[in-house]
Amino acid sequence: MLGLLAAERLEALDAVAAHRMRLDGVYRARLGAFAAENGFDFQHLRGSRPALQFQSVLLPRAFAGHRRAIMTLLEAEGIGSGQYFSPHLGEQPWFRAQSMSEPLPVTEDIVARILSLPVTDGMTEADVERVCEALIHACARSGLHGLGRERRGSFVHEALIVGGGPAGTALLTAASKSGALAPLAERGLAIVERDPVLGRGELGSYAITSDSTAETFLTAVKDSTHADLAALTQHPAGREVAGYAGKLGVPLARATPFLEATGAQLAAIVTGKGGVVATRSEVVDARQTADGCWSARVRNLVTGQERSMRTRSLVIATGGHQSSEELRAEQVAGAALGDLAGDRLMPGDDFLRIGGLDQLRARVAGKRAPRIAIVGGSTSALAAACLLLKAAPALPLGMGALTLYHRRPLRPFYPSADAAHADGFTDFGPQDICPLSGFVYRLGGFRLEARELVLRMLGIGGRAPDPRMALRQIGEVDEATIRAELAQADVVIGALGYRPRALPLYDAAGTRIALAADALGRPRLVDQQCRVLDADGKVVAGVYGIGLASGHVPEGKLGGEASFSGKANGLWLWQNDIGQMIVEQLLQPGARAVA
Repeated sequence: MLGLLAAERLEALDAVAAHRMRLDGVYRARLGAFAAENGFDFQHLRGSRPALQFQSVLLPRAFAGHRRAIMTLLEAEGIGSGQYFSPHLGEQPWFRAQSMSEPLPVTEDIVARILSLPVTDGMTEADVERVCEALIHACARSGLHGLGRERRGSFVHEALIVGGGPAGTALLTAASKSGALAPLAERGLAIVERDPVLGRGELGSYAITSDSTAETFLTAVKDSTHADLAALTQHPAGREVAGYAGKLGVPLARATPFLEATGAQLAAIVTGKGGVVATRSEVVDARQTADGCWSARVRNLVTGQERSMRTRSLVIATGGHQSSEELRAEQVAGAALGDLAGDRLMPGDDFLRIGGLDQLRARVAGKRAPRIAIVGGSTSALAAACLLLKAAPALPLGMGALTLYHRRPLRPFYPSADAAHADGFTDFGPQDICPLSGFVYRLGGFRLEARELVLRMLGIGGRAPDPRMALRQIGEVDEATIRAELAQADVVIGALGYRPRALPLYDAAGTRIALAADALGRPRLVDQQCRVLDADGKVVAGVYGIGLASGHVPEGKLGGEASFSGKANGLWLWQNDIGQMIVEQLLQPGARAVA
């Protein structure tokens, strides 16, 4: 029976091959002028009777980083596409682990640029026409024309956003909410992002739950005046996030597809209005020019080529990082943490990422009753504790096996003073209440999953503390006792927050500008207007900052409790008050001159 079916298929092979070659001809005819004008390449076919499995085109090298955005836009039109064969054979996990490869510059160039379009037996020539139209439209929405405009001369952007992750796209979201995104793009807006797509940054690499609600994620697009953004609430990724409404946050890995979809639509709005979105690229540094603008050195991560992008304003949205050197030097109970913990010290950021829990399991393997210490009282410290306590399979943690060492009292967020009192929480005063919202510990209070753990450990409202965990407030416990306990811990997780990842800036003479963010510890990058500060506390004209560890603290009309003295990090703030503050300054004539 199988033989008969095979024979029947063989008889049809000539017709199938001929049909597919007719589709190939339509692709080449319809896209020929577009490809020639913009630097796209078709595959050179050989042989007397090719039988295509798919239609391959090579993107221009300068546009290679936009492949994922193009594929996302095609998918939204119901058109499947691929990137065969990327990763190439030498990049496959087994070969990377079992073999060695010489440099493959030609292969790597091709796989970075290849885009595979559909060719099937059931497709018609009209279907190919539709795919071609969608491809041209997707390329335009992904910034092809904006890149061309920039390459043609000394175009000066109004603003260049360095980093298109959650903070960078939050700024775009803020602009979209106020109706300023299109005008800003028309005046010249550029976004440079290392990732193939906007929106997700590194969030998808973390194994924890968000400290923003599902509802907060969705407010980025809900009721947007941009129809394509508003429609994302019904996108599969949007519906998945909505499934976590009312719960203790969204697993970051689950939120990533929604962030990608949002980033793709924001990018389409920007490029549709003449802006530039350069993915798979990074800003290496920026230098002031004689006319008061900035010249940013931008490197294409696919090709290694560099170019200059001129802009009137810079927005640094490159996130934060944890310095291992400073973590080891941190003073805890009268000694450096590195001296106390030695090789048992595990950076909190490493632990919170996917695979971090497995690394910890390996460290305590064979120990019947491991003891784990977390040093820090930030959201990341509580997230680490939650990850340990809910690990599956469970870690063999006995009574008091996990200890959290923190300097400041742990405070839970409450929506009102009445709600706090009703829950039996009274450890707050007027200085701890936001005068605008009435929230108790609006900025300094833990939320969602971390909040629930704090409430349990404090025994608020009759809650029973988790017997596996203990709290130690540094300064309230004898230092010698803390040092002795840390010496007995099998693993010490250092979760002492993040410092800003600043961009190297140079003045017009080529001298490096020392920034406030270069100082030791966890310094601020920006002032209260989100303007980047130099080492003397003076504003660096035309440079702004947003995102994790940037250091802005809401006050005045933005609200917040008077007692708060830390750094305010939060998606809602970036998408609304903080983001809008920067947008207004970017659009305000002469804002760059303010110092």
